[in-house]
Amino acid sequence: MIGVLVTILVGFAVRVSSYPVPVYLASSSRSQGHVQCETVDKYTVDWFEKLAWKQKRLDLPLVNALFYTRGMSEMAQKYACDHDLATIWHIWPTELYQHEDEPTNAMRCIHKDASQRQRFFENMSEAYARLAEGTVIVMHNASDWTNPPQDGIWYRVEYKTMVNAADAVTTILKLKEDENGSALVVWDRELPLTSVFEKPISKVLAIGRHVPSWLGTKLDWVAGSIESASQTILRMDADAGAHSGKTLCEPMVHYPYEIA
Repeated sequence: MIGVLVTILVGFAVRVSSYPVPVYLASSSRSQGHVQCETVDKYTVDWFEKLAWKQKRLDLPLVNALFYTRGMSEMAQKYACDHDLATIWHIWPTELYQHEDEPTNAMRCIHKDASQRQRFFENMSEAYARLAEGTVIVMHNASDWTNPPQDGIWYRVEYKTMVNAADAVTTILKLKEDENGSALVVWDRELPLTSVFEKPISKVLAIGRHVPSWLGTKLDWVAGSIESASQTILRMDADAGAHSGKTLCEPMVHYPYEIA
């Protein structure tokens, strides 16, 4: 009888040991739905760019890119929604911006650590700049209008990425907050910087650049010979191509940390 019982127990042990043994987190972690932190090393410029191209709701490259400098995130998002433009917040899934310090949030370690957070957004910003094409706009705070910051992501990463790219971005315009008539030229790929920097948009309209029709003043649009029939056709074609019918007006992203 004892021999039979031993045989049964040994057989049961062999069968149980043939199944993989699950490895569980500590019971307290499991009850809270704890997930491991993502590391910033995963989020390279190429990673962001490849993910953007997989977004079916986007028309890429971006012919309607809006950039902004410090303190302008929320105004830029609203302005973009009102004018069929895109901001960096519209491109990638909002899950990437989840900053809550909760055990269920895999992005918590990146967003609560200043150095990881900075690297994360610099890589995202470079990818966003790579996606841009044609004429882009950068929005500045009124207090920074005459002397835009050059120590932040806009100038160090986005501006330099676009200027140094082969030929995707042709023109950069700047805007004082949401004042459409304030638009000035910052840079153009074909024109000397000294001839266009902080000049009226008529400078680039004269060579057939696309400028959103609501920007500038009436004088900008009729100055000299720039509003010839050929330039008008170029502008209308560009305006038509800039609107895909896909809206990027999503819930506004309220991010609590200032990105330098």
